[in-house]
Amino acid sequence: MMTLLRLAVEFFIIGLFSVGGGMATVPFLMSLSERSGWFSLQNLTSMIAISEATPGPIGINMATYVGYHVYGLLGAVIAPVALTIPAFLIILLLAKIIARLRGNARFEAIFAAVRPASIGLISAVLLQLSITTFFPQASGSVQWKSMLLFLVIAAGLFTPKVKRLPIPVFLLFSALCGILFQLAP
Repeated sequence: MMTLLRLAVEFFIIGLFSVGGGMATVPFLMSLSERSGWFSLQNLTSMIAISEATPGPIGINMATYVGYHVYGLLGAVIAPVALTIPAFLIILLLAKIIARLRGNARFEAIFAAVRPASIGLISAVLLQLSITTFFPQASGSVQWKSMLLFLVIAAGLFTPKVKRLPIPVFLLFSALCGILFQLAP
């Protein structure tokens, strides 16, 4: 039982301080590996690979993996819950603060300034991912099929009838195209 409590505390602390996404948990997990001996650094490498390959946030996937490895099914539930509690509590606190500040001219001005910055950051990531996807350095060639698929889906999202389709339809279409691209010479 003490191991389960320690597992919860460790992942609560990781969730509290690993700001910046799931990969921000990796240094904390390395430290946890050294301190606890629950898993090796080789296991950590496997965790990262499995977490990247499975759906869902990487931090949650890694917490689930470690929890299961350490304490079975109960650990697989406790670790990700403990990891997310700090973010949940912080969001609750911020929601109350934001609700009180709504209508405040300075507060609204700050949010008005943050929106374009967020769009800029998201656009920069989109550009970087597009370059990496369409012009991979390893192959040295342009990925024309991927580029065409992107353009078809982007055009579809701006077509009134097509954009009403649920997002999973676009994902299925993309997956089918990916399979066909791999089969075609």
